Amino acid sequence: MLLKDFISAQRLQIYTDVLKLKPGEELGGYNWNKTLSGAMQPLMHCLEVTLRNAFDYHIRNNPPPGANALWRTDANWIFDLPRYMGDKAWIRQGKRYRVDGRGNIQYRNGAPLYDRTA
Repeated sequence: MLLKDFISAQRLQIYTDVLKLKPGEELGGYNWNKTLSGAMQPLMHCLEVTLRNAFDYHIRNNPPPGANALWRTDANWIFDLPRYMGDKAWIRQGKRYRVDGRGNIQYRNGAPLYDRTA
């Protein structure tokens, strides 16, 4: 079996149409694309993690002035974002963790027990 048996002709046609490769060079273009994408993956990973950490740092340390009463600015700010964006089915404030009869959050091994999980 050849690699062409697993890749559709329509998929390989992109390389002749967009990259203007000659017929028969499509697999070379396909492999070049895989190599380029693989080389960019670590960079994209670092960018995503750095950007996410920067958002987290600034929301927790420099909360926007309008954040009061709209969403949390502690380590759990990400859980309130869907609610703020308009998702009415999202768990409301105070309903995130299991509570006992007195209203205290229940813990196991130092971590709160979640009432519902995604």
